[in-house]
Amino acid sequence: NNLLSIDLQGLHLPKNILPNQYWSYEMSGEKMVTIFLDLLLEYFSNGSSIYSNHAGAERGYFLTKNGKKITVEKYQNRDAYKKGDKSQIINLPDLVIRDDENNQIINIEGEQFKNANAGIKQIKLFDAFEKFYIENFYPGMNIFRTVVLFGGDSSGLNNIEVSFILTRKGELLISMENSPKIFKNATKNLLDFYAVNKS
Repeated sequence: NNLLSIDLQGLHLPKNILPNQYWSYEMSGEKMVTIFLDLLLEYFSNGSSIYSNHAGAERGYFLTKNGKKITVEKYQNRDAYKKGDKSQIINLPDLVIRDDENNQIINIEGEQFKNANAGIKQIKLFDAFEKFYIENFYPGMNIFRTVVLFGGDSSGLNNIEVSFILTRKGELLISMENSPKIFKNATKNLLDFYAVNKS
């Protein structure tokens, strides 16, 4: 209302000072790499995102095999958690990819390069999420956990848990030993697409 000088009859509206710049490009958070991977795999592979929880963004729904959207709970047993049992927390991945071609569900934790160790610790905590959601709705599919990083360089790929790095300059670094096949294929498809369309 302040911005458009709108008055509402009978109401006193406080005057707010608006910031000069309301929106800016994100240039440092881990969501840079998870959103990039989400789009890369959606457009350059046969895989699909079945859950996303990009840092600072709204939590998504878990998508079942038949397309039903399920709200993901924060606790295995809320009452037990309220009574102090912290083991009831369901630790959530940032992104979950369904890869039917390789019979694989990929649980992805995104981190900034400098926080790689925090991501490696986090993927060890996905047991409850996998039990309640993946094993229940995707029985028989193999589960793969991985860490993806934003920023940094190829030295981050020395960790077996790290499979993919998006550098600050936009370079794509992928572990040939530790990355899921769908990451490798989608990255190749992206590079091939731009090579063909560049000429």
